[in-house]
Parts: sequence; structure tokens; C-alpha cells
Amino acid sequence: MVLKKIEGVIKQVCYDIASEKAPALTYSSTASWNEVSFRTEKGFELKRNQKMTTVRFDACQSVKKFGMMMKILSFMYGLIKEKKYCTKRTQLTNMIAITFKLSKLSTTTSVTKSIMYILDYFVVGSGI
Repeated sequence: MVLKKIEGVIKQVCYDIASEKAPALTYSSTASWNEVSFRTEKGFELKRNQKMTTVRFDACQSVKKFGMMMKILSFMYGLIKEKKYCTKRTQLTNMIAITFKLSKLSTTTSVTKSIMYILDYFVVGSGI
């Protein structure tokens, strides 16, 4: 299921390139607390019908974000296929930017970071 969602994002990027359109990634905006709700049984959730944000390949202000998000998607895809885990600290650099991009990719694919085999921390005795 998770691989299919990542593949869907990548297929759309490839389709855009093949159609000679600039590829873009769109995700739910999390810039404001108005976009998020809290439920005791589930924790924080994105509200429905919220504002969307687009990171475009052809926009100077977002091309770097787009490239990094695609690189992270590729990295996560490999982890999931190989059934391997890593912490953000283990494999990824520039923690603030990575944390931001992982959150955006999580909303883009509607999949949590843990399901994408990215852990926020190392669990002692977890065998990872």
C-alpha cells in the first residue's frame, strides 16, 4: 500500500515530464494550527478541505525543495522495499530541512513516517 502511494507520486511526476509540463508536488498545508485538530484516540490530524501547497520544479523559490522531496521519496521507497529502518539522524543530513520535507511527504502520500520506515529516534533493543 505504501509503495503504491509513493509510486503514484513518482508516476505523476514522470507523466508531467513526458507531457512537457513542469512536475509539482502538492500537499496539505500545515502552516497554521487552524489546519490541524487533536483527537485523544488518534493524536494530531489534518483537517479535511484544507489549503493545499504546491512545490514546483519550474519555480526558483521551490526547485530545491522539490529536488530534496524527490530524493527523500526515493530513499524511503528503497527502505520500504528492503524492509529496513533508519533514524533521520542515521542517514539524513540537515535535520531541520529533512524534518520539514518528511512532514510534507507524509501528507502528500497520506502515510505516517513510521510506516515509511523513518523513525524519529533509535529504540534501544529494537534490533534496528
